[in-house]
Amino acid sequence: MEKQSIMNQYLTVRKCRGGYSGITTFLVLTLFFLVALSVQANAAITKTAAYQSGAPYPGSTVVYTINYSFDSGTDPLTTELDATLVDVVPSSLSLVTRVNDSNFTTSTWGASTLTWLRATPFALGAYSGTVTYTATINSNVTPGTVITNPVCLNVTTIEAAPPVPNVAPAAVLPPECTTAQFTVVAAPATPVPTVSEWGRILFVLLAGLGSIYFLRRQAAR
Repeated sequence: MEKQSIMNQYLTVRKCRGGYSGITTFLVLTLFFLVALSVQANAAITKTAAYQSGAPYPGSTVVYTINYSFDSGTDPLTTELDATLVDVVPSSLSLVTRVNDSNFTTSTWGASTLTWLRATPFALGAYSGTVTYTATINSNVTPGTVITNPVCLNVTTIEAAPPVPNVAPAAVLPPECTTAQFTVVAAPATPVPTVSEWGRILFVLLAGLGSIYFLRRQAAR
């Protein structure tokens, strides 16, 4: 509907300016047919959480892995892409480290938001990759607390200057979002040290030697 409206705007503008030639009309119609048949840029994202200590309890470390992919589609007006990954870290977590990849070469942290970006736009094509970060569960978090944090992949297609006035040369796609969620559990009990088999044998030997020494001293008196 939007592309049809753009074509109508163009034809109206040309008509008001005193008409348009058959070749111009043919070229414009061909362009808009290509746009109408084009495939919009695509994006996908997944996020998982792993626990370095085996379970998510207060004071333990969580490793988040974000896998993403996006492409430029087949719109003939698209010349390049802009993309960012935005992760909202809840207050129950404390950021420890973050790892970029070859696509998102820069990351920023502020106001509980972790953002991966790129200094220059992406050329046309398909991209995929993985970024990670680690965070600790704050020690004051109560077991049973559900921690949810979303991440969104934002893609903008940047287009060449359009032939129609007042048409923005960029299209912002709806963000592709997902979440990772887990429930905090109680910290495992500290195991009580136990005496090994060899330890018990050594204890018996020492006790026996001590008894022999004590009995000999008693006999010497």
